[in-house]
Amino acid sequence: MFTDNKTLQFLQALLKAHGVRHLVISPGSRNAPLARSVEQDDHFQCYSVVDERSAAYYALGIALQTGEPVALSCTIATASCNYLPAVVEAFHRGIPLILLTGDSNPYLVGQLESQMIDQSNTFSNFVKKSVWLPVVRTREDEWYCQRLINEALLASSHHGSGPVHIRVPIVDHFTDFTTAQLPPVKTIFRIDRDASAAIWEEKAALLRSKKKILVVYGQGRPASPQLKAAVEKFCSATGAVVIKEHTANISPQHAIPASLAMEGLTEKSFEPFAPEIVISVGGNYVSSLKALLRSRYGQYHHWLVNDSGEPVDTFKSLDSVFECPLQHFFEYFATHASQAPPDTAYLEMWMARRAATRYPDVEFSNVTAIKAFLERIPSDSILNLSILNSARIAQFWEIPDTVETYSNLGAYGIDGCLSTFL
Repeated sequence: MFTDNKTLQFLQALLKAHGVRHLVISPGSRNAPLARSVEQDDHFQCYSVVDERSAAYYALGIALQTGEPVALSCTIATASCNYLPAVVEAFHRGIPLILLTGDSNPYLVGQLESQMIDQSNTFSNFVKKSVWLPVVRTREDEWYCQRLINEALLASSHHGSGPVHIRVPIVDHFTDFTTAQLPPVKTIFRIDRDASAAIWEEKAALLRSKKKILVVYGQGRPASPQLKAAVEKFCSATGAVVIKEHTANISPQHAIPASLAMEGLTEKSFEPFAPEIVISVGGNYVSSLKALLRSRYGQYHHWLVNDSGEPVDTFKSLDSVFECPLQHFFEYFATHASQAPPDTAYLEMWMARRAATRYPDVEFSNVTAIKAFLERIPSDSILNLSILNSARIAQFWEIPDTVETYSNLGAYGIDGCLSTFL
């Protein structure tokens, strides 16, 4: 039987999902629930080393011998500090240690709570990632907790291996052990160009099996002719629909303006349009798309494509990060995920939604001024939108495909729009 503590259940399940088998455990009351729980799980090989300083070096040796990541678990207070010498060694040698340090209620840092120290900077210069898990009480906590664990475990082997730090809060260290099965968890995987052909083919097979594929194209520089051709080929082969705003700076044939299609949809009326797979690329956007997809989180696959390989779980449904150029992604799946013939019903539904959009008569205002301005923009212009209202309202009117559109949406700061344009 496993611990009833939800935070620990997610941690244990995701360690398994990411292939972590070896745990070096130093005894203590705060990490006792985790220790007892993993000892009941045949997946794990557990080692007991009383002194934390020796435990960390012992884990380092196991990682060297096996070539696998090794997790360490210790109790609260200064126990974690004893890991530091081995962590420094692991950092400089690129050895993946997963530090699971006991902690208490995050709200009590600096409040004279017994045995609680601020671990924020204990390993700051010598770990690739450090996260502090929440005490799981709500569904939002569940998503956040799983996201942080995934981020840390992915970081341990990203662009070279190294140690990562996961702070594990245990508010009640005398938990029951009545859970027969660990809960299902959302595992995020990273796939790069060097991943096995079998992994890429598995994703291609999934695309071939789905009829509602939505490409969310965020803010970006103007697409090259080659990238635009790759996106169009992908959509033609799979029946995918591209949802984009002006700042995407790409206008493939299957593109639907986000605001024209999305605004006015409620969570209920969005149901027929709900995707089975979301593929997101580029930066931010201003439409209600984000809220609508979040309202159905966990009910579809979300694939993120970026060069950095960083997991950005915008819609709370991320399961795969493709670390590769956009053109490579779309060209590969246009060839390997082609449906014969592709189902166009999803595209037709979105096009009908767009065609049904009607503009209300609005008296002279900033809305009519923006509309009149956009209708007069000549081709081959550069348009720099101010954020919030200006950027939102501008999405309701078409502009020539040759207009390059920009906006300071990286941080949504209200300053600098004119200076950026100039």
